[in-house]
Amino acid sequence: MNTKWLLSAVAAFTLVTGFSCTEPSSQGTTGTSEASTGRSFGEPSLAVTLQDKAINESSGIAPSYLKPDWYLTHNDSGDTARFWRFDLKGTIEGPFNIKGAGAVDWEDMASASLDGKNYVYLADIGDNSSRRASVQIYRVEEPSGSGGDISAFEKWDLKYPDGAHNAESFMVHPKTGDMYIVTKVSAGDWQVFKLDGSSGPGSHTLKEIGKITPSGAMEASRLTTAGDISPDGKYVMVRTYSGGFEFAAPANFDDWFKAKPVPVKLNVEMQGEAICYALDGKKILTTSEFTPCRVSVVPVR
Repeated sequence: MNTKWLLSAVAAFTLVTGFSCTEPSSQGTTGTSEASTGRSFGEPSLAVTLQDKAINESSGIAPSYLKPDWYLTHNDSGDTARFWRFDLKGTIEGPFNIKGAGAVDWEDMASASLDGKNYVYLADIGDNSSRRASVQIYRVEEPSGSGGDISAFEKWDLKYPDGAHNAESFMVHPKTGDMYIVTKVSAGDWQVFKLDGSSGPGSHTLKEIGKITPSGAMEASRLTTAGDISPDGKYVMVRTYSGGFEFAAPANFDDWFKAKPVPVKLNVEMQGEAICYALDGKKILTTSEFTPCRVSVVPVR
């Protein structure tokens, strides 16, 4: 759970292009920005409103690999370990309850099809007080039913190398299974952490791969609330309360944060904490907390 930002239409999007990036200070090197791809985006619009009172604090969204044109979402802290699946006509399936999983502060989710299996990742990474000794990632195979209990899951228990952090942006590379977390801070740099996809469930220490320095005038434009990697692995999206930023990933994917980000105008959302790419890569979807849950789309040109 986070401080609630009630953004007005005037403050709903601030163009923030003055990013800089550095690799970890321990390496003593400075990253150089790369030119953006020039991709552009259409105007955001409301796609559907989910009329289920149980979905009252949507804090994550991801595309379904099992059912094309369907999406997954979960609530913020205060809920149990569960998620839903929905389409853009408003049909809802779930909840899917992960029996035995924890839910301290679920803040983001991701999906990926790896080794012939369709996975859903739930990121229990929120830590407003920056006190948690570790954070958790849960992974399940996406269920085929319309709801019910899930008894089998995998769990990663992750520590940061430099102490506790608050974070709401979690991403999984769709080809390698590498996991990425971007920290949430009201001032200073966003830190980018990685866990290699070959690291199986269990306890691990994340590796810091870089920092991003935002320069937004408004605090709402500096607070990261979600992230995603495009299904083709070529782009990374990080959102804040006031807009999104797309980074074109270079050949060395781990240098994605060095790219010059393209600002993406998102729909006016009272508490926007979720973002994802559609599986076909032709649109971006966002959700807003509160009920009924509003789902918006942004065309990719």
